[in-house]
Amino acid sequence: MIDNAMIQMYNYGYNYVRVFLDCPTLYNGFGLSSPGIPLSYTKNVIDFLVRASNHQLSVMLTASWNPANYQPIIDSYPMPSIVSGINTIIFHAGQAAAKAQFFQDLLYEIKAINSTAFQTIFAIDVFNEIGVSVQEEPFSLTSGLVSFGDVLYDMARGDHRQQLLDIAGKIWLNTVAAAIKLVSPTILVTASLFSPNAVGHDGFDGVQIRPPNVDDRYPLRPASLVHSLADYIDLHVYASDNAQKELEGADLSPEKPFLMSETGAFKGNYPNASIAATAVQK
Repeated sequence: MIDNAMIQMYNYGYNYVRVFLDCPTLYNGFGLSSPGIPLSYTKNVIDFLVRASNHQLSVMLTASWNPANYQPIIDSYPMPSIVSGINTIIFHAGQAAAKAQFFQDLLYEIKAINSTAFQTIFAIDVFNEIGVSVQEEPFSLTSGLVSFGDVLYDMARGDHRQQLLDIAGKIWLNTVAAAIKLVSPTILVTASLFSPNAVGHDGFDGVQIRPPNVDDRYPLRPASLVHSLADYIDLHVYASDNAQKELEGADLSPEKPFLMSETGAFKGNYPNASIAATAVQK
C-alpha cells in the first residue's frame, strides 16, 4: 500500500513526502526507562526512507512530543517559574535539550545503518504546528512582570508579550536545530507554523488571551525565526474563505524561503475533488 501511494505521488509530480515520527510507542518511551531509541523503531523509519528513495522521493521527518523515556533529560533542568501547560515546551530548557538529544540519537542510528536512508532526509519539522496556549502561564497573565533570560517583560503590554514569545521560541528552535546540524549540516530544519488568523486572532496581536471554550493556540511568529537557525518558514494553510486573511495575518518575511508542507481542502466544504483542487490552487 505504501509503495503504491508513493508511485502515485511520483506520477503526479510530487518530489517529497512528509512522515510523522509520532506513534503510541514513541509517546510511551519505547518501553525504556532512560533516553534511547530501540533499533526496531529506527528500522521502521529506515524502511520508509528506503521505500521513498526507491520512488525518487525525498522525505521530511515531522515530530511533536518528546518520548517519555527522555524525561530524565527534561528533569535535569530547572522548571521555569510562571510557566504552565504546553507552554513548557518552548520555555523549559529541558524540553529543548530532550528533543535535541532525540533527533541526534535517531539520526546517528539511521546514518550508521543505511546511508541511502539517511541521504533521503531533506528536512526535519521538529514540532508540527508549534505554538503556545494563551490560557496558560505566562500568557494567561494580564499584569505583572515575567523574567526570562534576565529580561523583565510586562504582561500588560502586547509588545512585551510578543517579544517574550519571540525570544523563547528562537532559543528553543536554535537548540534543536544546532543539534541536528551537528549530525548533518545539509538537512534543512524548521518548526511548522499556522496563522494566528486561523485560530481567532487578528494577526500577531501580542499573544492576547481569548475567551474560554475557544481555540487557545497562538503560533510562533515567522518574523521571529528570520534570524534563527531555521532554514525556511513552513506555514500550514487550508483552502477556505479565511485563507487569504490567514496568509496576510502570518506576516511572512521574504528573508527566508517559504514552504507550505501541509495544505488541502476539507471534504465537508466542497462538493467534489475538482472544486476542492481549484480552491487549493487559488
